[in-house]
This record gives sequence, structure tokens and C-alpha cells, in this order.
Amino acid sequence: MRVALSTIVAKHRPDTGHEERYLRRVMTTARKVQQDTEFIVLTHEGNHDSFEGWERVLVHEGGGMLTSLRGGSAIERAARQAKADVLLTAIDTATAGPPLPQVLYALDFAPWETVPGEPPGHKVPDTKVIKKAAASALTVIAPSEYLRRRCLELFETPLDRVMVAHPGVEHVFQEPHGTMVGQPYLVAMTASLTGSSLDRVLETLDQLTKEIPHTFVIVGRSGAPEPDDWGPRVVRIEHLPDNHLAGLYQNGEAFLYAGLFDGSAVRVLEALHAGIPVVAPNSGAIPELAGKHPIYYNPASTATMIQGMRRALDEDKKARIERIRLTRSATSRYNWEKCAWRFLSALKRM
Repeated sequence: MRVALSTIVAKHRPDTGHEERYLRRVMTTARKVQQDTEFIVLTHEGNHDSFEGWERVLVHEGGGMLTSLRGGSAIERAARQAKADVLLTAIDTATAGPPLPQVLYALDFAPWETVPGEPPGHKVPDTKVIKKAAASALTVIAPSEYLRRRCLELFETPLDRVMVAHPGVEHVFQEPHGTMVGQPYLVAMTASLTGSSLDRVLETLDQLTKEIPHTFVIVGRSGAPEPDDWGPRVVRIEHLPDNHLAGLYQNGEAFLYAGLFDGSAVRVLEALHAGIPVVAPNSGAIPELAGKHPIYYNPASTATMIQGMRRALDEDKKARIERIRLTRSATSRYNWEKCAWRFLSALKRM
């Protein structure tokens, strides 16, 4: 079976590193467990080179414009030209009634979400086409029950048409690694999902700078306008291999995650598996997948974010050892092989 996997995101949301991370893991694992499944990666100009080694097709037409033309959208045409049997594409890049069978994936619905107690900071995209596409697709795959329910609420997709494929956690995050950053330091993640919380993150860092001598390490793709100068005690890192990221987590004092509407919680699970205290919002799929193990804050309150970081820093050595034991036991149940098999079973529904 030849599967065209589209990594192209819709125009109403920025490129999301967490989606690409999830999809890479699924493809790599699926290829190992079932070698007769071939993946053709549909890319855009921004990520084409990063998929070197895979069979890939660069989709032009604006890097992902979804305007339906004669013969379907640019994504569908690329999939047909690649002689794919099925198209695996994001739920908001699908079109209704395509000539090629579609399986949709839904990894976050950030464009449709708002911070509790705050007015929407953006125009919410129309859902009409998505509803029709979900109704005509073979199935929809989501990484959490949270997103499964949101498919019903937002797009009227029946629950029995949405399959949940929980993410996995790589063993590398449990294996011991060193770090190149001088201790003590704190870690924060920046990405498209954290953009709406950037002001709160900056306020938190500003307050903690007055209280502790730590360096602050900001990791991840730039997902929102960032300050020109983060400050003298901030190390900004765009990308790290997993072994270096694992070492960064393992030797850090605390990890602040501000992805409010994260539907897969991959970054939180990885950090927990590495053993660092995690401070995260009680929103999205994080409470479902990470359970009681993070320190939660109210996503509408900077004060609770600051309090959460203080609590993480107050943890003593004995409590840290016990927490690491418990969190690693909990996160070990997530593995990419189970996730890949869920995808494969969905693709074979055709």
C-alpha cells in the first residue's frame, strides 16, 4: 500500500513542529513494523529538505493553498501523481468528496480555541468544508480523547468515526545524557502552540530572574513574534537532536510548557520521561495523557504560572527521585509501535 502523507498545514495556522514530530515517529515506526507500507511525504518549501531520505513530493501552489481546482486540490493532485492508494492529510487541509480515499489526522485545533475568560484573539476559521471532508473520509485519527470529543463538538464528527492513537515516548529520554548548558538552569519550550502565552512566559521569566540566579533555556521553533533580545541570562536554541534535548531536560531544574491547546502532549510526556519537573497548563490533552504528574497552572493566570515554577524549584532531592520513578512508570506505557499500528489499521479500512 502506498500512502501519501501530507505535512502541509492550512493557511489559517502556522507550521507546527509538534505535528511534524508526531508524524515522523508514526512513519518511521510503521515502516519498521509493516514493510509493505510505503510512505510518500508531501512537503512544502519550508520542510522539504528535512525529509531527505524519504520518498517525497514538493507541493507548490503557495506551499499548501487549498483552493479546489479542476482535478482537486494541489495536495490531492500530488498524491495521485505519486500513485498513492490513500491520502493521509490534516483534517483542515482535506476536501469533501475527493477522488482518492482519505484518512484525516487531527493533532490540534488551536485556531478554533480561545483562552478561558478571554475574547478570541483571532478570526475563527469556517468549519463547513471540514465537516464535509470528515464525513466523506475513511476515518479521522486523533492522538487523544480530548481531540476525539472536540471533533464531535466542532465538526459534528461521530465519535465512532474518530480513532485515537496515543503518542509514544522515545527511550532516549530515559537514557542518561549530559548537557552543554551551565547549571543551574530552567527550560521553556516555544512553538506555534505557545504563541498565545508568550506574554505570560515573558512575565514569568522576568519575575523569576529577580528571585533566582538560574539561566533560562528557550528551546523550539519560533512560533510567534519573539523579543529581539530575550535578556542576558537566556539561551535561545532553535533545534536540538533528541539525545541533547534529553540531556537538557535531565539536568534542568524545571520545564515550563505553555502550549494551551496541545492535543498530543508529546513534549510534556518526553520531559516527564526525562525526569524534569514539568509545569504545564491544565488544558488540551495534557491532563488526560500526563495525569497528575505535571504541576498545573491556570492558562488565564500568569500568577499561577509563576507559582507553579516556584513549587517545582522547591522540590527536594528525595521527592525528585520518587517523582521520577512514578512519572517514568506512567509514561512508559506510551509507545510509538502501538500508535503506528492504530494508523495502519485506519489506512487499511479502504
